[in-house]
Amino acid sequence: MKVKILGWRDEEISIVNRLEKGFEELGHEIVVFDNKPDLLIAINPDVYDEAIKHEMLTGGLKIFNILDVPEHLIDTYPVEEIKDQLKHADVITCISESTKKQVKKYFKKKAHVVYTPSLEVENVPKTRDVDFLYVGRAGDPNKRFSLVLQSLRDAGMPHNSLHVCGPEPTSHGVYHGVVTASKLNELYHQTKAVLLPSKVEGIGLSMIEGAMAGAVPITCTDNPTAKEFGFEEFSAEPSIDSYSRAMMMTMMDYLGKKQRVLEIVQKQNLFNKFNKKTVAKKYIDFYEDRFNSIGI
Repeated sequence: MKVKILGWRDEEISIVNRLEKGFEELGHEIVVFDNKPDLLIAINPDVYDEAIKHEMLTGGLKIFNILDVPEHLIDTYPVEEIKDQLKHADVITCISESTKKQVKKYFKKKAHVVYTPSLEVENVPKTRDVDFLYVGRAGDPNKRFSLVLQSLRDAGMPHNSLHVCGPEPTSHGVYHGVVTASKLNELYHQTKAVLLPSKVEGIGLSMIEGAMAGAVPITCTDNPTAKEFGFEEFSAEPSIDSYSRAMMMTMMDYLGKKQRVLEIVQKQNLFNKFNKKTVAKKYIDFYEDRFNSIGI
């Protein structure tokens, strides 16, 4: 089968690249340029217009995916435009149960949950010498990086106990910039806790990936994805007092919390759910269902 995926990519860490590798490992061909595919996946609304215009092979399937709906910006979000674009999709997917509810609420559409492929978290022999790791955009108010900094100061923890990965430089903590997949995997295995204080996340991959590596994910109670994957017991209220307390308690009982995290990872079957081939196969199933229903 010929597959084309539209969306943002870079050398290693983008969703598109991970998903393409999943399809290739299952024996499918990734189509580039203007070649007609059997299956077209538009990762987010930024590429819906391109997907709408794209020509397909006979019986081809167009899947429009939604990463999240930024409810904190909903007054300026192009809801009606996206609703019209979604009419051109054969199948609509999203990346979490919470996003599925948003799609129903704002676009009045049914979406199927297909998780985002995660980093391949592989065990590496590393000392847990990093207390806290933040992965993401430090300048986005929705991400609440300021809560991390304020909580760190409130807990009396040193500046270098925080490591930061992301595209926006910061003078706070140890800044690594945008890192390779192998470097991020190493950092997860060096880290005791991954910090994800965001108001809204489609899924929060650093929570999933960090947990797979044995890092405790400290999220906020107003972010529903922690509950979806069983990590709500590590959540804190989005306040300095509550978040700093959660950070301190994690350092005091890291080994106990790590054991609990790994139990949840196993119970939730996260390594399989977020595996790139598992995710690619779910998209293939949509195509095969369509293929069988029209009798091609």
